Amino acid sequence: MQEVKTTCKGCHGGCRVIVSVKDGRILRIRGDRESFTLGTMCAKGLASVYEHANLNRLIKPLKRVGPRGSGRWKEISWEEALGMITNEMRKVAKNTEKKRFL
Repeated sequence: MQEVKTTCKGCHGGCRVIVSVKDGRILRIRGDRESFTLGTMCAKGLASVYEHANLNRLIKPLKRVGPRGSGRWKEISWEEALGMITNEMRKVAKNTEKKRFL
């Protein structure tokens, strides 16, 4: 079993944690006693061990192919997903810049 020091993303706190891993599976998450939390963790952080093993967890980007709410998606590449996000963020930045000077 391997122990990895990392950061919990279960909530906004970003607490330091120690994750016990065996054969690529997370077995346990516990707070790092050397951090400002003195080893304590919130319920969301403690429960995050189950997120990793969830069979419904998204592991690849999906793009909606039907109307909103239809539940129809197709798998896309990471490059395509990041390109779509970049384009949308550029649009927002451009519109924000225009409004700032009007």
